[in-house]
Amino acid sequence: MRLLTNIYLNLLGVGELLENAGAVLQDKLGRKRAAPSGLQGKTAIVTGGNAGVGYATAEALLAAGSDVVLACRSLERAQDAAARLAVAAASRAAQPAQPAGRPASPAVGTAAEGGAATAEGTAAACAGRVDVELLDLASLDSVRRFASRWEASGRPLDLLVLNAGIMCPPDRLESADGFELQFQSNFLAHFELANRLVRHAQRQRRKRQQRGKQQQGRPLRVLWLTSMTHWGGDLSPAELADVPRCKKRYIPFQAYANSKLCTLLAAKHMDRLFRRGVATAAAGQQGRDASVAVHPGLVDTFLARNYFKGTAPRVLRPLTDPFFEHFFCPRLLRSPEAAAQTVLYAATAPAEEVGGAYVGTAPRVGHHSRDAGDPVLAARVWELGAHLCGLGGDDLVA
Repeated sequence: MRLLTNIYLNLLGVGELLENAGAVLQDKLGRKRAAPSGLQGKTAIVTGGNAGVGYATAEALLAAGSDVVLACRSLERAQDAAARLAVAAASRAAQPAQPAGRPASPAVGTAAEGGAATAEGTAAACAGRVDVELLDLASLDSVRRFASRWEASGRPLDLLVLNAGIMCPPDRLESADGFELQFQSNFLAHFELANRLVRHAQRQRRKRQQRGKQQQGRPLRVLWLTSMTHWGGDLSPAELADVPRCKKRYIPFQAYANSKLCTLLAAKHMDRLFRRGVATAAAGQQGRDASVAVHPGLVDTFLARNYFKGTAPRVLRPLTDPFFEHFFCPRLLRSPEAAAQTVLYAATAPAEEVGGAYVGTAPRVGHHSRDAGDPVLAARVWELGAHLCGLGGDDLVA
């Protein structure tokens, strides 16, 4: 049975590479993309925003006029990313047609555990503000501290990009909470983060309604980055009990696929909850809250390069590592900038178009597995996430 599972997962990987090759070709041919709209003055949180798709997404959001918070497990790397974003913004601002109505110089803020400090950047002209926050997805306590700091800040939230994650460590790794690390980093920690932040935003909205300020309500968009590999996820009753900890058996790619299927199911269930509450939402004519699953494709990142290098036998790696580093990944995987355009489409398309959908590389609404569309399984995964995080009814999206 294990042999058949490995064969299926390997074939799935080949299929994803073939699909990705088409996206890469269109990227290189200069696929026409409309400039993102509706992001001016919005506030976005991007987990893992210091590198890869997260960094490219943050850069695109800043260029579109959004304020961005980089939520990362390393403050040092996040601060370096924020400085690079400020330099890139200054370079854009030096060109003609700078958007009006934004700050003349970038603000770069840093928040650590127990406090926050803000420093004014030295680069000239940034479309939006970039802040840095500590968030370690391998620790649910870190997630809770982040959410508490955000609530205390009183800042609004318009866009939450659940981007950070890990992919296929060869050996089973365990989080600080005792869960298999891919399950917690890719799904469970994001599940708790999304519920705590969205629930807080819903409370803020109700308070504004009670004060007669309903016009101030703005729709919230939650993006869950998933993968085509969700097709290989197995959340059957016989397997689901072991998925959070993977103590019965650990197959790296299977654990990754399971985490991405959980992510997709949570995205769809959250959107069902949003639709159920749309009659009482304060978003008014601006649109409803929406939750979207996003597959940006196979992307040329440090994470992907390490994964592909690790697929070769150790004895051959002196030969295969240069192949993956200099030919395979740069030529056959999408650039982070191209992948970010898929994320931005999911962030800006009408809620009725992408809410509860699986957005693929094109970018457009794509097809997902049958399991991913099962509302009963989605509710089961949602309940499992709530149980593992210790979230009660008041802590969950309503």
